[in-house]
Amino acid sequence: MNSTKILAYFGFVRPYNFNRAILVLLSAFFVFLTICLAAFLLAEGTLGYKFNVSFIIYLLVLFVLSIAMVRFPGVSLIILFVGVLEFSLATISEIGYRKNYLANSLFPNNWGDFNKGRFKYHPLLAGVPVKGYHYKTREGQEYSHNSHGLRGPELEFSPGDTLISVYGGSTTYDLTVGDGKTWPELLDGLLGNGFVVANHGMDGYSTAEHVIQTAFYRNKLNYPVTCAVYYIGWNDIHSAHLPNLDDGYANYHMIFQVDALEVRSTSGAAFSPLILIGSRLLGTVIDTVPQPAEIKIGPQRGSDQKLEEIFKRNVESLIALNSVDGTIPIFIGQILNRSQLVSDKTNEWMALTMEKDVWPLQEHFNNILEGIARHRNVPYISVDVNEFNDADFSDIGHFSPSGSEKFARLILEDVKSSCRPHQ
Repeated sequence: MNSTKILAYFGFVRPYNFNRAILVLLSAFFVFLTICLAAFLLAEGTLGYKFNVSFIIYLLVLFVLSIAMVRFPGVSLIILFVGVLEFSLATISEIGYRKNYLANSLFPNNWGDFNKGRFKYHPLLAGVPVKGYHYKTREGQEYSHNSHGLRGPELEFSPGDTLISVYGGSTTYDLTVGDGKTWPELLDGLLGNGFVVANHGMDGYSTAEHVIQTAFYRNKLNYPVTCAVYYIGWNDIHSAHLPNLDDGYANYHMIFQVDALEVRSTSGAAFSPLILIGSRLLGTVIDTVPQPAEIKIGPQRGSDQKLEEIFKRNVESLIALNSVDGTIPIFIGQILNRSQLVSDKTNEWMALTMEKDVWPLQEHFNNILEGIARHRNVPYISVDVNEFNDADFSDIGHFSPSGSEKFARLILEDVKSSCRPHQ
């Protein structure tokens, strides 16, 4: 086939076939845009991700196929429309996500959303860390899980080492700091030889999850645990003032976690934004995990008596469970960034408590926690919130690198005195 016949096929030879020519030009233009998109991803170092390479190939196939099928304008137009729609949904939502206009992006495995692949569904805990996970941000900050599914590097034991397991939510997982700078890792280094600190922290976990962790998974390292440190509170008061609160947080918090951790079967990544949207819509019909109940009341002031009772019972359960193995439970009341908790607004995590009321509520639960610890004669570490300033936090509650280091140093001596190495 010579060049004239090729040009004629695409409508570029007199008498011109504008139906074909316009489709070819539009498809070629989006081929060019797709190549530019790939070049941009390559330049920022994110082209190698699992799904976005597939997405680039998928788009190129669609646009080239649209050109090849131009003899059948109707078919070519449908293919081109699908390609343009996929391209537009991905790029526009990604721009909105990066500019903080949108909570999520439809771009396959977009650079900012490192939740994808970080956690997996668990029938008791909603989600757990994926073993062997590793992620590196554009800034070079790394997040890793070891082969046991714990945040941080592989753990090495020498005979007689004292194992300290730390439990908590994202502030123990240390969501906003990279590997080597989390407070459990820093504590491990400060304690020195003879101690090993294992980070069982997990985004969103409350005392309900910690009871499950302690009851069923405390021996996952197959090494005797000397101390179990619990940095708790914020993820329990997350459920404050919810109507008809379930004793195990099963009717709101546990369901909320499924979507917060992106472990719903229909919320995973896909190479196509349309497939992702379709799977999520289908999930509202066939997914066995329901959506969280709609909250129909406004913010409430003060504490929540039902929640207090649940919190107390969970803490008592943690003490009892640890006593079975002779493990020493150590409790630390949570601290928050008071300088950012001043508004009359609520946020997604504290749906029924105004931000200005969050710290007083947290402080009240810290006092409850300390009271139980003193009554049961187990260690309680009181961390002075006044030691911290806005620079020590990345937001209203997660530590910055300086905050993680400060926290590790403040609890060091109490942890060391409570968990002395085996002689």
